Amino acid sequence: MTKGEFIAECHRGFAKYGFTVPPLSIPELAYLYREGFSVQDAYSVACDVNADVSFDDAVFNLHEDDRCKWDYAEEYER
Repeated sequence: MTKGEFIAECHRGFAKYGFTVPPLSIPELAYLYREGFSVQDAYSVACDVNADVSFDDAVFNLHEDDRCKWDYAEEYER
C-alpha cells in the first residue's frame, strides 16, 4: 500500500464511522504510514485525538497497549 492509498483508506474509514472532519492531519497520517502503523491503528489514534488526547500521547498509548498485551502473552506461555 502506498502512502496515498493509506491516507485515502484512513479518510474512508473516518467517514464510515462518522467523522465529518478527519481528526488526523495529512502529516500525522504520513508519520503513521512511515512508522508501519496499520489503518486500524490509525483509526485508534484518531479516536484518542478526537477525545482530546494529544497525537504523541495517542501514539505512545497505542504502543504501550501492545507492550502490555505482549507481556501478558509471554507470561501466559510460561
